[in-house]
Amino acid sequence: MGSATHTVCVFLCFLVSGSCYTLQTVGSCTVNREMAAFDCSGKRLTSVPKHIWMNVTELDLSENLLDLTHSDSFKRLNLFSHLVSLNLSGNYLPLLLKDHLYSLSSLKVLDLSRCKLAAVEANALTSLSSLQMLFLGDIYIIFSECDPANFEVGFSTQGGPGIRAAPPPSGIEEDDDGFIEDNYIQAGESERATRAAVLTDDDEEEEEIECSIG
Repeated sequence: MGSATHTVCVFLCFLVSGSCYTLQTVGSCTVNREMAAFDCSGKRLTSVPKHIWMNVTELDLSENLLDLTHSDSFKRLNLFSHLVSLNLSGNYLPLLLKDHLYSLSSLKVLDLSRCKLAAVEANALTSLSSLQMLFLGDIYIIFSECDPANFEVGFSTQGGPGIRAAPPPSGIEEDDDGFIEDNYIQAGESERATRAAVLTDDDEEEEEIECSIG
């Protein structure tokens, strides 16, 4: 009877979730053993857990208390060279450096939403050669040497998540067309003068042609 009950329970478990034998708890994380996926979200962690497997493919560290400015955090993360998905959202990362994720060439999905990210170093994502999706949420980049147009990754700079342009420096006003007037006014006047001269020459040529036909 007991054996039959156990069989029914196992069957129902697979029927409902399909993952009865793959999920387990390792330290403070829930782990899918078949996928080597660690869910360590919302555990108030202050450091990257040491019990995470080296062959982890998906790692969710979102909504913790990680201060990612500490070098030990990324030193630990760079050991996970098989990572395909990394979620660091809701932690603290004000500056993304090119040395932060240097060994994660297999990473396809990176979530840095709500990390108070304010600056990105040039070439910070160069080593992420497989990156397909980058989530930035409501991040407002104050200063960045990176040109989003150079990144072949899945994030948008127009409407929705993505890097938004930094405001112009103080003392420089933008006109209605979105150009910085102080930077372009001289060039604009020169262009207008050149165009006016060309138009004048064209008008004179047209008048001469009309006269010769008449």
